[in-house]
Amino acid sequence: MSMRLEGKVCIVVGGGQTPGATIGNCKATALRFAREGANVVVADRNLEAAAETVEEFLRAGGTGLAVRTDVTDEAQVRALVERCVERFGRLAIASLYAHPTLPFKTSKAGVTALTQYIAM
Repeated sequence: MSMRLEGKVCIVVGGGQTPGATIGNCKATALRFAREGANVVVADRNLEAAAETVEEFLRAGGTGLAVRTDVTDEAQVRALVERCVERFGRLAIASLYAHPTLPFKTSKAGVTALTQYIAM
């Protein structure tokens, strides 16, 4: 692996795995970022699923953190960013993919909070 993201800090929203036969896009993103050397914060409404994703790359020598987050709640998104920065000192990349068939939308204020932090 090229380690193109070595030292970068990433948040992947929805990085827990929904039970099923295939890997989800968000989990695949989290695992790829970790293989490329990033410190990955996996945010998901299901903390257990997020922790399982993080465990996969911890076993392979990566670093990460699982955080229960509902991205429709601005306070939880702000807390997510704060936990990320507290643990890793900064944030460089935010993967905000959300499945288009889910019956909710990402909070505009939450996305704004993330993008404002990245811009700092």
